[in-house]
Amino acid sequence: MIVASLPDSRTSADGLTFRVAAAADLRQLALWNQQLIEDEGHDNRMSLEQLVARMRDWLVTEYQALIFDEPATSADPALLKSQWIPASAGMTAVRSAPAAHERIPASGEMTAVRSVRAAHERIPACAEVTAMRSAPAAHERIPARAGMTAVGSAPVAYALFRDTPEWIHLRQFFVARDRRRRGIGARAVALLRDLVFPPDKPVIVEAMAWNQPALLFWRAVGFADRYIGLESRPAAASVRRP
Repeated sequence: MIVASLPDSRTSADGLTFRVAAAADLRQLALWNQQLIEDEGHDNRMSLEQLVARMRDWLVTEYQALIFDEPATSADPALLKSQWIPASAGMTAVRSAPAAHERIPASGEMTAVRSVRAAHERIPACAEVTAMRSAPAAHERIPARAGMTAVGSAPVAYALFRDTPEWIHLRQFFVARDRRRRGIGARAVALLRDLVFPPDKPVIVEAMAWNQPALLFWRAVGFADRYIGLESRPAAASVRRP
């Protein structure tokens, strides 16, 4: 996986920002993933702890996760109180080496997930990726408390994706349930296209056939139907639908 090089977050004109997910965000990402599974009527039965472990493994191998933050207003006191990470927790600089007790132990040392590249530093194809199971240098490990949400803002969405030689695979995209119908999803997709994804690569997303809200959303933001996936399941198995 190619990781980005800039330590700062990026912002849209209306204040929506994104940052690369860090160790402290793993549980939030897993909670959102669990809600995504429920919302799309998927038959995934993984527990929250299993989702945390899977997310950790993904981020140390081929995937990157971005968290989108939106300024919290006086109308959102509950969101601000429940989701903002207190400044007293401390923030470790992305470029510095974390203390030993702050490193994520999953499958060896975790390689850095830093902030997203500038437009001229777009993510190159996976063919250029160096294997990441070797121990990273000290300055490349993820600080356990990096990626802090800014004071006065709240996390509202995330995207999980990987770069392949042919396309960008946007595996997960989720907007918090109480922040929907406000244009956050469309604005987040625009930020991904403008500042994150290489302009010369297609982006692939997938949705369950019965998940009409997701299908309508992706078509509305410029995606077109490409293929239909079919499966044959054992007679005793059933797919949970909403």
